[in-house]
This record gives sequence, C-alpha cells and structure tokens, in this order.
Amino acid sequence: MNNTVFLGNQRISLTPTKALAKGGEADLYLHQGSVLKVYKQPDHPDFSLRPLEQSAAKERIATQQKKLPLFPNNLPEKIIAPKALLWDQGKRNILGYAMDLELAPIGGKKAMSIW
Repeated sequence: MNNTVFLGNQRISLTPTKALAKGGEADLYLHQGSVLKVYKQPDHPDFSLRPLEQSAAKERIATQQKKLPLFPNNLPEKIIAPKALLWDQGKRNILGYAMDLELAPIGGKKAMSIW
C-alpha cells in the first residue's frame, strides 16, 4: 500500500492512523487547509482477505482515471468538487483529489464543512 501522494510537485506522506475520516472507497486527510480524498487501493488493509472489495477498488480506480480529469470547473462554491488531483510518483495514476476545507461556527461550536 502506497502512503505517498503528489499534489502538483509537492510530495505528501500520509499516515493511515491520522486519517480525518475513513469510508468504503477512500480515506480523508487534512493537509494545509485542504482535505485530501485518497482512494483505497486494492492492497489497502481494509480489503485484506476480501477479493470482491479488492476487485471493486481496482474497477473504481480505473473509472476515476477517466472521470476525474473531466470534472467540470467553475461550479458554485457550495458544490464539493476536486480542486486538484492527487497523483502517484511520475503522474501515471490518479490516487484521489484535494478539496477546500472550511471551518465555520455553527450553534456556538466549531463545525467542519467540506465544500
């Protein structure tokens, strides 16, 4: 499992135990005011001994290679949208994307909203 992504020319090492959140298809990480959505690779520990999930991850990643570069720009601010793609070394494979992070006070508490 690769724990390194590239955002532009910036190399980012990720620590799975420091993920902001974990979902079925990806882990989320905080990085310099952004949220990084990193798709789980077939060799991710969450898919250990789960061949169906490994196969689904492989298919999902292949699909994202085609879909993410075509994502429209200039969407309304409240739409959760990729701001930049995350790549492997050499920019051969898209591993995920970066999104804006906004912290806003809601009901006297700090609440996190991902836009």
